[in-house]
Amino acid sequence: MFFGDESESYADALQRHYENGPKSNWQQSFISKYATSHPWEDWAETWSHYLHLIDVLETAYNFGMQTDPKISSPESLKMNASFNPYKETSFNKIMDTGIPLLYALNGMNRSMGENDLYPFIITEPVKKKIGFIHNLLKDI
Repeated sequence: MFFGDESESYADALQRHYENGPKSNWQQSFISKYATSHPWEDWAETWSHYLHLIDVLETAYNFGMQTDPKISSPESLKMNASFNPYKETSFNKIMDTGIPLLYALNGMNRSMGENDLYPFIITEPVKKKIGFIHNLLKDI
């Protein structure tokens, strides 16, 4: 169960969330604070972020975007949006392209004195949830 026990009362879960705030260490397993409130919200928030990622990749694909950073980094930030993400079956290819793209977009926003365009962290548990959604769609 990626998203938790959905049989929990939604109304009770939301009330508890608004009274007590998000679960501690929420960043490790959830894409947002609100996703911690109930498995239905975790499902919805994860879907939302999957769609953001695919839409950003589609825009990058249509602009022919690629990066070849001149900075050293512990992880590769090189990417080439040379594929249509709506037709891509490999979730790893989407993530391997999407994460560097999001880093680049955040860097561009910071250069303009703005906050991060995508101020979220995709941890391994969140990546698995997003991958689950991708695999559901891939089989349609």
